[in-house]
Amino acid sequence: DKNRFANLIQGGITMKNQTRINQLLTVLLLLCVSFVCMAGTAFAAENEGIAMDLSRLNGTYVISDSGEYTFHGSGNYGIKVESGNPTIVLNNVNITVGKGSSAIDVASGSNATIFVMGNNTVDTDSEWGRAGGIFVAEGGTVNITSNSNANILRAHGSHASAIGGKYDYDNNESYNAGSINISNVTVYAYTNNFIAAAIGAAAEGTCGTINITNAVVYAYGAGGDRFSAPGI
Repeated sequence: DKNRFANLIQGGITMKNQTRINQLLTVLLLLCVSFVCMAGTAFAAENEGIAMDLSRLNGTYVISDSGEYTFHGSGNYGIKVESGNPTIVLNNVNITVGKGSSAIDVASGSNATIFVMGNNTVDTDSEWGRAGGIFVAEGGTVNITSNSNANILRAHGSHASAIGGKYDYDNNESYNAGSINISNVTVYAYTNNFIAAAIGAAAEGTCGTINITNAVVYAYGAGGDRFSAPGI
């Protein structure tokens, strides 16, 4: 009887301990599931991309990662890719920046994709702007693309290529351009002087490779009787 009583007590303690263990395991499982869900939510939020109204900018928008950024509306501040390989979606934008700035600036070492949606313009508002719609530094790459040639990008250069290099008139310095890839989109590129090609190099500078695939491109050079610059 004593042994039977002892066994009953031991069995009760064992069952009680097992119940507690099961409860602890359930709590731990719920915590793990919650952590995984939270991590998944954070990861999704981080990779959803960023949408920006250009009219709300109060300075140059700087990108230094490989995320996706969508811009819409009109504004007077540009977009600068300092590092990384981002995707920049232009959704019916109109960017007009001041002297010395490019609407979109891609640094050396970066590979930026500009995805065009609708009708878009990247410009500098000064006749002596020393900058263009899209400046891509030597060692950098810009890929201008879309899913249809019905989508349009208009780029203007002032003492600079509309897409490519630029020239510092004040210091007589040419800035080499990187590589330019244009595909599945319609592009209008204009320069207002003989210093630079509409797409490519400016002044004494050089340009990387220019590849145009399944795209409609209108490139307008400028000049006079003595000097002129090519479209590309």
